[in-house]
Amino acid sequence: MSNFKTAALIVNARSRNGQALFERACAALRGHGIAVDAHAVRDPKNLERVARRALAKNPEVMILGGGDGTMSGLVDDLVGRKVVLGVLPLGTANSFARTLGLPLDVEGAVDVIVHGERRRIDLGMIDDDYFANAASIGIAPQIAETVPHGLKKVFGRIGYLGWAAVQYARFQPFWLTIDTGDGPQRLRVVEVHRQWPLPRRSRTDGGG
Repeated sequence: MSNFKTAALIVNARSRNGQALFERACAALRGHGIAVDAHAVRDPKNLERVARRALAKNPEVMILGGGDGTMSGLVDDLVGRKVVLGVLPLGTANSFARTLGLPLDVEGAVDVIVHGERRRIDLGMIDDDYFANAASIGIAPQIAETVPHGLKKVFGRIGYLGWAAVQYARFQPFWLTIDTGDGPQRLRVVEVHRQWPLPRRSRTDGGG
């Protein structure tokens, strides 16, 4: 049995598998005897508001269901709180969950949330905004921000890769200046990406 009894579940119902797997996640959690304050959010603009409302009830675990954007977009509200982050990977790439070594199926992810050991994770920050796992400028965020939701939802990775190829053909490289202590260097690039390894397993501690 789990060592916690209350959890909030916030699912981005517009993520690739969010709506279809929401009820399965609720059933899996309740099967472990956990009281779940569950919310399927169909408009991503409402995710932060719903998450904050759920956090105000002081759940022991905050489970975020969606893709990488959902995780990074909501992680700020968990920093400094006595709440554990549970990850339910329902997106297309699920890079954050893969880096943590989490199962990508609902029942497997719930099993880790319920029985896994807590681990702290690193968070990055840009302009007072926390992000989880990775940050990019250039072609990758342009692809993520412009890909039609229906294309990603229906065709999954194939649709995402097709859209990426179109965007790459249109993208103009830009100049990047870096300084490692030996003087500035200018490079012409299409992307700048920062990622670091995170501890494997989890539930993960959202305390920073």
